Amino acid sequence: MSESQKELFDKRVDKVDVVQPIDVALSLLSSQNTALTYLNSYYNSHEPAREALLRSIQTIYQTARAEAKVIITGVGKSGIISRNIAATFNSLGIPSCYIHPTEAFHGDLGAMRSRDTLMMITSSGRTPELLSLLPHLPRESPLIVLAACPPSSCCEILQVRPDSIFLPAPVHEPEAVSLGIPVPTTTAMNAHAVGNSLALAVSARLQLSCGRDTVEVFYKNHPGGAIGEAKRNLPSDQFRARL
Repeated sequence: MSESQKELFDKRVDKVDVVQPIDVALSLLSSQNTALTYLNSYYNSHEPAREALLRSIQTIYQTARAEAKVIITGVGKSGIISRNIAATFNSLGIPSCYIHPTEAFHGDLGAMRSRDTLMMITSSGRTPELLSLLPHLPRESPLIVLAACPPSSCCEILQVRPDSIFLPAPVHEPEAVSLGIPVPTTTAMNAHAVGNSLALAVSARLQLSCGRDTVEVFYKNHPGGAIGEAKRNLPSDQFRARL
C-alpha cells in the first residue's frame, strides 16, 4: 500500500469511527422524539388515560390542601426520576419527598402518614422491591402507579392494590427494539414527562384555589442559580413578560 493509499484508508477509518457513534446518538434522539409524540397522542386519544391523570391531579390537590405530602418511590432509573419529580413538586409548593424502598424497610416507613399520597414509578409494573413494600403501606393512603406497562396485562402492583390509580407512561416500542439494547431511555423520559406534567397541573390548581400565583411561588422557592438571578435582576412586570 502506497503512502497516499494508506492516508486515504486512515481517513476512511477515522470517518467510520466518527459517524457510527453520531448515528447512534441521532437514532436515539429520533426515538425519543417519537416516544414523546406517541405519549402526547396517547393522552389525547385515550379517555381512560385522561381520567387517570385527572384523578391523580385531584388526589394530590386534596393531599396538599390537607397539608399532607406526596411520597414518591422507585428503584434504579425510576428511583432517580422519582427524586427529580419530588423536587419539582417541592419547588412548586407541593410538599413531597422520595423514599427508597429498601430504606423504607429500615425505618423510613415512619415518614408515611395515612393522609399522604403515595406514588410508585416503575417501568414494568412488577418491580420486586415495590411489590414487597405494598403490605407495609398505609391502606388509607391513595396510591398512584406511574408505569409504562399496560395495566391489565402485567401491572402486578394493581393486582395487589386494585384501588390504585394507574397513570400510564407508554412508549411506542420497547427500547430493545428501538436501540437493540433495553437501556431505560424512552421509558424513563416518558415517565419523567408525565410526572412533571402532573406536578405543574396540581400546582396550577392549588395556587389558584389559595389565591396565590404559581409563578411567584416557584421563584420564591428557587432563589438560587440562574433562575433566581434573573428574577432579582428584572422588575417583576418585565420578568413576567418574558415567561
